[in-house]
Amino acid sequence: MMMMLGLILAGLVLLGIGGEALVRGGISIGRHLHMSPHMVGLVIVGFGTSMPELAVSINAVTSGTSAIAVGNVVGSNIANLWLILPVAALILPIVKPNRLFFPDGAVLLVASAAIPLIGIQTGIIPRWQGGVMLAVLVLLGIGEFFRSRREIKQKDLFHDDEDQAIVAPEDVPDRALVAVIMTLAGLGAVVYGADLLVDGASQAARSFGVSEAFIGLSVVAIGTSLPELAGSGMAAWRGHSDLAYGNVIGSSIFNALCVLGAAIAVGPVTIPREIVSVDAWVMIGAVVMTLVFTASKRGLSRFEALIMLAFYVGYMTWRYQTGHV
Repeated sequence: MMMMLGLILAGLVLLGIGGEALVRGGISIGRHLHMSPHMVGLVIVGFGTSMPELAVSINAVTSGTSAIAVGNVVGSNIANLWLILPVAALILPIVKPNRLFFPDGAVLLVASAAIPLIGIQTGIIPRWQGGVMLAVLVLLGIGEFFRSRREIKQKDLFHDDEDQAIVAPEDVPDRALVAVIMTLAGLGAVVYGADLLVDGASQAARSFGVSEAFIGLSVVAIGTSLPELAGSGMAAWRGHSDLAYGNVIGSSIFNALCVLGAAIAVGPVTIPREIVSVDAWVMIGAVVMTLVFTASKRGLSRFEALIMLAFYVGYMTWRYQTGHV
């Protein structure tokens, strides 16, 4: 029992330290590359914190358990939208993003809808579909990078002082190399911390008689989303709601296109029928709820965050009781 508690405590400490370093380093890199805070969250922090999902899914496919890879992607995205983002909003309400629906929201919705569509197929999913998903993500990333640079440069012509105050807080590193090292160190800390916490939580769950299947859906999916929790939670704590939102949306897009795309490309992958008929649609519902709630003038409020958390608890409870896990 003491070892389990030690793993959980060490994981939490590393998540806190790593999340702080990741946010500070990411903001500094964004300043040097003339990227907006939203873009920093979407690309640098969002994609970086999805590395655990990528590692788990590829390992699952190569081990012959592709269902775990698909469940990890879907479960992590549901946790991102109904757990991670609401927690960040409880710390600091999420201000309505300028590009809520297009392109970010639209891309996430289409990428999420693609999962049940390709899952309708029977047999092994062709590897070329995974390649297409990866290519789409690369094109989106390149387009968003140049779009962000243009937006920042245009704003700097009129609101230089204001934007610099947002993008480059006084306590982030000034040198680009230091920022890169801090970002990589922070990412490593949150990934390793998440791994320790998952190990400790899994051992604790087994000691209480919880099924292996439910551990996979809950502990593994939530555990691989802990870097997002550290990144978004720390960003909200530091007053960057746009970075917190971008982290969750970027991570979810990365999961749907890169993590699943890479798993399919490595192959062979078959999406389980129960995920196609239940969980994938829950994920799409979580995307729609997030966009609708955040679309109001006040953005995502603490009250709406509590509603999303209640949906997540209800979903997890239902999945456990129905035994479909």
